[in-house]
Order: sequence, then C-alpha cells, then structure tokens
Amino acid sequence: MTLEQVWAEYKDAIARFPLALPSGWSFPADSALRSAVPDASWEVGSGESEAYLVWQEAVAFAANEAQSRGDLDEADRMLSLLEAGYSSNTRKRALEDPNQIIMTDALDAARDDERGADYESLLQAVAAG
Repeated sequence: MTLEQVWAEYKDAIARFPLALPSGWSFPADSALRSAVPDASWEVGSGESEAYLVWQEAVAFAANEAQSRGDLDEADRMLSLLEAGYSSNTRKRALEDPNQIIMTDALDAARDDERGADYESLLQAVAAG
C-alpha cells in the first residue's frame, strides 16, 4: 500500500469511525503519517489504526482534563468510554493486545482513588499506542 493510499484509508476511516469522540474534539482532517523513505510500502489498515489511535488519545486526554478540573463523574465516563473502545473490534483491528493488559493496567491506575488517580500511566499508554 502506498502512503497516498494510507492517507485515503485514514480519511475513509474518520468518515465512518464507529466510536464517538469527546465533546470539543475532532479528527485531524489529514493523516499525520509521513515517510522518509521514497516508495515505502505500508500495511493495509495503517490509516484505520491511525484513526483509532487519535480517538484513544482524545478520550484519555479528555478524562485527564475532567479529572484535573475536579469533574470526577465526567472523568469516569471518559474512562468507561475508553475501556469500551479498547474492548471493541475497532481496537482489535488497530492494535494487538489479546489480553488487554496495556489498557487494563493504565485504567486501573487512573481509577485508583486510594493512591490518587494516576493519569500519567494512562497518557503514556495511549501515547505509546
């Protein structure tokens, strides 16, 4: 697949993306993927994966913002949305994590009220996506 085809795949993916973005967030109109290697070959699904990763990061950042301003109900709603999205077929096509270990640990840390909600682990997990 060419980079131009990945860009087209991304545009198609964001047009029909099945998971809702948080209020105030939107997908970038164009793919951010670039190649330093002329005529590089890309894997089919790269554009769809990029769309999922944009969504995942937006939801995690929205949860962090809500928690920072003390809106714990909204933060929990965003964490639940992130958890549902991570369990979806959309994520399963985008990222391999059959046991859902990556997001489960990060979500558990964000929801740990006894030790203080750790959103840093969550933000690192989605950035590494």
